[in-house]
Amino acid sequence: MTLSDAEIMVAATRAFEANKANIPAEARGKVKSLTLAFRPDTVVITGTLSMGFIPMPFEAHCEPSVRPDGETLALRIAKVKAAFFTGDGSSILSALMNQLQAVPEVAAENDTLLVRLPQLLARRGVAVEGRLSDVRVEPGALHVTIG
Repeated sequence: MTLSDAEIMVAATRAFEANKANIPAEARGKVKSLTLAFRPDTVVITGTLSMGFIPMPFEAHCEPSVRPDGETLALRIAKVKAAFFTGDGSSILSALMNQLQAVPEVAAENDTLLVRLPQLLARRGVAVEGRLSDVRVEPGALHVTIG
């Protein structure tokens, strides 16, 4: 199965919109303008993080893998680029998770976003039958092996 970054963003946006009332008021709007891009061997999440009154653009480079359960796509944040920022990306992951907690198909574990891909794609009407066994990223496309 090959998925474009646009397909994933549409499914995630629908899930977010359907559940955004569940975001605590203090977490709303901390992360804005999220985008997703597939580059060679990397999933790149970009956006703007509000740090007080200063919007800080960021770019998180994630290494994808499939978890042994056969349903979860793991995106480990390997590198973060942001203006005036140094660190391992934990503050950006924390802000992302505060925003994304409205999406039941997404969770976090340490420095990794966990996406229950079959359930997320079901929101787009895309049925995934079988277990995820491998993932490969190329420019503009996420290739998921099922079976």
